[in-house]
Amino acid sequence: MIEAVRAVFKDPQVPGMARLYRAINDVRELDPAADFASAYNAVMAAGDQPTKTWISFCVQIAARLQDPPPEDLFLQVLEEFCDQARASQS
Repeated sequence: MIEAVRAVFKDPQVPGMARLYRAINDVRELDPAADFASAYNAVMAAGDQPTKTWISFCVQIAARLQDPPPEDLFLQVLEEFCDQARASQS
């Protein structure tokens, strides 16, 4: 199941995913004590464009996968992609 989720993240078909990764990583960089979950929660609470992108992506991914995965799997892969984006910025 995780490979199917990774495949959808690799081809998100939703604009703005890089901005979402950047927003989460910006929170992590501004607050070194912030783990992924707290950075994700801060971005979602802001309700800005990255939040709207994530909601659109979740709706779209659910339509693309016959058996939508649990939320924690979405978040696990989101963290992986944020980490990849962070590493490529270094």
